Amino acid sequence: MRASVGEKGTVERAEDIISSLRMIKSENEIQLIRTAHSICESVLAEMSETIRPGVTEREMKGQLLEAMYRNGAECEAYAPYLLSGSHTREAISGASEKAITTNELVQLSYGVRYGGYASSFARLVFFGRMPAEMKRTINFGLEAHKKTYEYIREGVQAASVVRPIFYTFKNDVLSP
Repeated sequence: MRASVGEKGTVERAEDIISSLRMIKSENEIQLIRTAHSICESVLAEMSETIRPGVTEREMKGQLLEAMYRNGAECEAYAPYLLSGSHTREAISGASEKAITTNELVQLSYGVRYGGYASSFARLVFFGRMPAEMKRTINFGLEAHKKTYEYIREGVQAASVVRPIFYTFKNDVLSP
């Protein structure tokens, strides 16, 4: 590297410079992020009309991908998940030939890229009567999600958001 900068040149690390530049978004970048989010909302609206018992996870994933591109996505932000029943317990999984049935949870997790910016969406669907314990668990997650809004602010590092959430709910998570 010394040869490329010469005797008097210096090599400096630029991670902090690049990171600080990426933190501040222009109005155009903000609009691109909003559009990516809007595409995900449109996809969710379409999926809520087509997802139903009897359709396989893979068929639903195909419909999800079709809706993403039809609504303007450049590509997926990450591999989308469309999982049901016991498959929703897996942290990362792929859609299978399993048919969606009543009285089981269905998980949709997807994101799109638009203008180089990525969005991320995750929603749960349930056909039938949700068991009380499942409802309690889902409500716990929802409350933790809502609590993050008390800590999220411009310029705040993720750890400063996660720590108070963890300590707020630690006893609920660790209790039987």
